[in-house]
Amino acid sequence: MNIQLIVLLVATLLYTYVRYAIFGNINPFEMPAYLLNKSIALMSVFSLCIGAVHYTKNNYTALRFWATTSLYCAYIHIILSLIIFSKATYPHFFEQNLLNLTGVTLIFFGTLAAYCFWSINNKRSAFFPQKLLQLLAVVFVGIHLVIIGSQSWFTPATWLGGLPPISLLSFALTTITFLCFIKVNQ
Repeated sequence: MNIQLIVLLVATLLYTYVRYAIFGNINPFEMPAYLLNKSIALMSVFSLCIGAVHYTKNNYTALRFWATTSLYCAYIHIILSLIIFSKATYPHFFEQNLLNLTGVTLIFFGTLAAYCFWSINNKRSAFFPQKLLQLLAVVFVGIHLVIIGSQSWFTPATWLGGLPPISLLSFALTTITFLCFIKVNQ
């Protein structure tokens, strides 16, 4: 599985680089954390989806590996996001120097998702059973992604290099993950 992990990391890094540095206007030397953050976020959701597919097959060893990978990537994504989160980097989440409603909602649902995943990993929830937390976590990630990028999902003419936005790819993977969890929980 380590080779699969390396392949996934390289693939997400390449996709991010091609989309934003080659076809976009992001200078990889000026904004490496921005590019790495997008790649790690995609890798987190991709790992979660792979884990969910293994979950449907009762392959708990692979599930644990990919779920742990997803969680660690999410933690890295959170830290990188906090480092680069500013009006200069994400102007559409700010009004003047304060977060706007979109920015607050984005952070709120990202935080809820992180809490659910942390609770699942630590088996600590006095409020919700683990299977419900799985579904809630994926729904919160989906909402987080809709807030981030849905305004560009339906305008392919604006996609850099004709490549779908990472938020759209991540939402598709999140949808597959949700369906896998629903299948297992029936």
